[in-house]
Amino acid sequence: MNIISWNVRGLGSQAKRAIVRETLKKNKPTVVLIQETKIESTTQALIRDLWNVRRPGWVSMDANGTSGGILILWDSRELEMVQVETGQHTLAVQLKSTHNGTCWAVMAVYGPTTNVQRQGLWEELSAMISAWSM
Repeated sequence: MNIISWNVRGLGSQAKRAIVRETLKKNKPTVVLIQETKIESTTQALIRDLWNVRRPGWVSMDANGTSGGILILWDSRELEMVQVETGQHTLAVQLKSTHNGTCWAVMAVYGPTTNVQRQGLWEELSAMISAWSM
């Protein structure tokens, strides 16, 4: 299994999407976590533009204006989604192998910049980890 996690600093331009597309094509990941998409509304067309996988699964947390945004993608031939949890700064997906039924979780984080907000992030992370004791 190959996993890519990447802070792309925006997917708005065709040039940036081409870089992401080529990286995914070259590395053939099973799971992709993309932070800082800066996309307010993720669409199926964007997913097809980024990743040429026959059956991509995906969940997203839309950006707030030009800040943030998280996208998690997976190859649905290999993994199926069991559960999704969205926090203020996190997006987590529990996935199950289509081959052997093994469950595991991935979480993407787009962290805040202030100390006060970071405390909330740590509390959010702790709550998600506690809830997903697998």
